[in-house]
Amino acid sequence: VHGHAPISDDYILCVNSFKPTKNHITLLRAYEEIRKEIPIKLVLIGYGKTENIRKKIHEMNLDDEVLILQGLTDEEINLFYRFAKLFVNTSLFEGFGK
Repeated sequence: VHGHAPISDDYILCVNSFKPTKNHITLLRAYEEIRKEIPIKLVLIGYGKTENIRKKIHEMNLDDEVLILQGLTDEEINLFYRFAKLFVNTSLFEGFGK
């Protein structure tokens, strides 16, 4: 939907590959603490294998709170950025140019 929020709930956004160095597990732990105080969703957008992240989400009983999306267009991703309450990047390593 052009120009409209991609989901109706308030959300925190993380856009990254799903590699272990992107530190999604730590993000999930922090999000678990935030959810105790603030009713907000977590949206993870990226590419790559998500099995370990999905397993951790399930173990933490966050299945209804965390949304994993892959294969979005740049336009769709831009809408998620536009309407996010907060953007986070928990990467442990960035290899720019490597």
